[in-house]
Amino acid sequence: LFTDLLFTFLHILQLATDYPNDDHFRLNWARGYPENFQYIKFLWTGMILFAMAIRDRQLPYLLFSGVYGYMLMDDANEIHEIFGDYFGRMYPDIKVRDVDVLGELVAMGLCGGCVLLAMLIAIYLAKSHVRSLLKTLFWLTMCIGLFAVIVDAMHSAVTHIRYHDDVFRIAEEGGEMIALSCAAA
Repeated sequence: LFTDLLFTFLHILQLATDYPNDDHFRLNWARGYPENFQYIKFLWTGMILFAMAIRDRQLPYLLFSGVYGYMLMDDANEIHEIFGDYFGRMYPDIKVRDVDVLGELVAMGLCGGCVLLAMLIAIYLAKSHVRSLLKTLFWLTMCIGLFAVIVDAMHSAVTHIRYHDDVFRIAEEGGEMIALSCAAA
């Protein structure tokens, strides 16, 4: 959590003063330090849940491990962004401001529905002593989704206004980072 707050502080500092003079500290920089730290947290969380699934022979842990594995793959490979671009090229006549963003929302809705279903099945199948942990992970994963989908969609509507763009970027990326740190803990 401290590292997330440090990256957020460095991002704000760089916006205000251009220090540190390295774009890899920016929250939104592709393959930057904060993003790589996110990948590590997704990986750790998925691996811990996978190890727990094997140790306890519990399918619910395995389902949640798959959820975090998918979220790592989507974040690292920009799956929903690629789908959004594809959707935008496939349906260029749709009368919306940014058809790529609409495509991203469709992809996130489809994939998010599968993720939600996997988590609900896991909670349903879990024994009572496992269920409380999975419910906590469920709500933290929903928080990640809130920032990744809802705040991101709101952010895309104001990217042309510098101050709003910066505030939404910090809220979106910082919120995802903090929620994932809580899930990894």
